[in-house]
Amino acid sequence: MADDYNKSKVATKVGISVQQLIESKDYWSEYVKIGKFIAESGIKLKLGSVAIARAATIYHRFYFLCDISQFDRHLVAVTCLYLAAKVEDTPRRARDVITTSYKVLHREKAILKVDDFYWQLRDSVVKFELFMLRMLKFDVSSELPHKYLLHYLKSLQDWCGELNWATSSINQLCWQLLQDVSLLPFILLYPPSVIATAIIYLAVKCNNVDIPDEGSTKHWWNVFSPNLTEVDLQRLCCKFMELYDT
Repeated sequence: MADDYNKSKVATKVGISVQQLIESKDYWSEYVKIGKFIAESGIKLKLGSVAIARAATIYHRFYFLCDISQFDRHLVAVTCLYLAAKVEDTPRRARDVITTSYKVLHREKAILKVDDFYWQLRDSVVKFELFMLRMLKFDVSSELPHKYLLHYLKSLQDWCGELNWATSSINQLCWQLLQDVSLLPFILLYPPSVIATAIIYLAVKCNNVDIPDEGSTKHWWNVFSPNLTEVDLQRLCCKFMELYDT
């Protein structure tokens, strides 16, 4: 399911195959750790979920392109936050991004003062932003699943009826799942429409909601992703759930 998409969209690190990234959890812990750092810093900066997901996605893409062991991971993450905020038209001052993320990383320390050390950090972030943009060929606006999820949820709500939909927690669960799934790199290995469909499928199953399909020749998920099978959805949902074991 992912092969044709990822070969054209994702440049994979030497020594790490696409299959390894999908199937092995050996690479997940470092992603989740940095992903949580990005998410917490983004929340404290009052960035929206799309900007936070954008920062995580930029981090994943940079990881695919470079041997990230050559760089400080937290410097990469802070730069991704700084850049993503601008990409999503919600810019934050470099000072705010740096001091907030520093406090998230060093909870036991006092708030970072604007001194020589701060200016060293700021210079590092600004210079690394330019390096990152060059590595990504200034393409930092890859498509995210959020707009698909929004439209698909609205369509299903109309399909199922307001009353049945209102008694479930599908909407809330879907957005939480998407926020969590954005922490992992395989979000780049599937089309955003497939990620959105799989998230809804999982939320629907968790809420024991039946999507009516009388009179239709297709399952509801094939309306959104025509070539997607239920086996594909179940396999992808299992990967989502493994995130919570990491």
